[in-house]
Amino acid sequence: MYKSFLILINDYILTVKKNAFFDIVLPLLLAALCGYLISQDLLNINKSFLSNILSVLGIIAGFSVTAVALLSTTDSTNVDRLKKIKTGITVDGLEISIFRRFYILISYSVLISFIAILLNIMGYLIPWSKFLSMNWIIIFKCLNLWMIFHIFFINIRNITSLYFVYFHETNK
Repeated sequence: MYKSFLILINDYILTVKKNAFFDIVLPLLLAALCGYLISQDLLNINKSFLSNILSVLGIIAGFSVTAVALLSTTDSTNVDRLKKIKTGITVDGLEISIFRRFYILISYSVLISFIAILLNIMGYLIPWSKFLSMNWIIIFKCLNLWMIFHIFFINIRNITSLYFVYFHETNK
C-alpha cells in the first residue's frame, strides 16, 4: 500500500510547532462551535453545501498545485536566497531552509485538499443517515468542518508567510 504521503504529513507536523494554534486549534474551535450549532438545528450542512465545498476545495487544490509547480521550476536569486536561509526547524536530522518549509507547507495543503475532496465526495454520495446515528453524523460533520477550516487557515498562513519572506522589509 502506498504510504509515502505519511512522510509529508510528518514533515508538516514537524514544521507547524509555533503555528499549531492557527493551523489546528483555531479550526478545531470553529468546528466545535459549528458542531454545537448543528446539534441545536441552528446550522445545516446539506448536499448543496457539500457541492459548493467540493468546488472551493478543487480551486484551492488547483492553486496549491500551481504554487508547487512554480516553486519546483523557478530559479531566481530570491529562490536561491530562500534556500540559504535556515529556519531553525529540524526535519530528518537536518535544519531546513525557508524554501523547503514553504515547499512542505504548500505540498501538505495540496495533499490535505485532495483528501478532503475525497472524503466530501464520499459524504455526498453515501446516505450515511441510513447507517449511522445522528450523533455520529454530527461528529463526522464536525471533523469535516475542521478539515475544511484547517485547509483555509493553512492557505491563509502560507500566503501571508510567503508575502513576508519576499518582502521582509515590511516584516519589522
